[in-house]
Amino acid sequence: MPARYSSEGSLSDAGALAKTLAFVTKFLPIESAFQSVEKQLAKVFAGTKPNEAEENVQSRLRGVTLMALSNKFGALVLTTGNKSEMAVGYCTLYGDMCGALAVIADVFKTDIYKLARWLNRERLIIPEASITKPPSAELRPKPDGPGLAAALRNAGPNSGRLRREKSGQGGNHPARVRRGRWSTM
Repeated sequence: MPARYSSEGSLSDAGALAKTLAFVTKFLPIESAFQSVEKQLAKVFAGTKPNEAEENVQSRLRGVTLMALSNKFGALVLTTGNKSEMAVGYCTLYGDMCGALAVIADVFKTDIYKLARWLNRERLIIPEASITKPPSAELRPKPDGPGLAAALRNAGPNSGRLRREKSGQGGNHPARVRRGRWSTM
C-alpha cells in the first residue's frame, strides 16, 4: 500500500519477504486516497504547520484498507506495534494499531531484531535490510535501540517500584484499584 512516505527499500523488502514466505500479494496504492484526505482537510489545516496529523494519514489509510479486506474476505488483521513503540507512543491509533491480534505487543523492538536474526540463521527469510536499516515509520526518525529497551525494562512491571507495591510495601498499585479505571495492570 504505497504512498508518498513509502521508501523503495520498504517496498522491495516487503516483496522479498512475501516471495520467501509464498504469500499472495496485492499492490494497492493509497496515494489517491491520501490526496482526497488532504483536500478534505485543506481549509481546516490552512495556516498550520504540517505535523503528525498529516503524517498519520498514511498509516490510517492502510488500516482502513486492511480492515475492509478483512471484512470482505474473512481474514485476520495483525497489528504491527511492538512493546517499545507502544510504550513511548510511536504507534498510530486506527493505523498500525488496527487489527484483531497484537502478536508482538509484548516484545521489545531489540528482541524482535534478535528473533529476526535467529530466523535467518540457516537461510535468508527476512531481508537483511529490514534488520540492519535504521528504524523508521517512513515519516521522521524515532528513538529506538538498546537504550530505549533498557529504560523500558527498568520502568516496566518488573521494576523495583512495582515489586515493592505488589508486596504491600508501596502505595496505589493499579491491581488494587477496584472502582478506578484499572482493575489489573
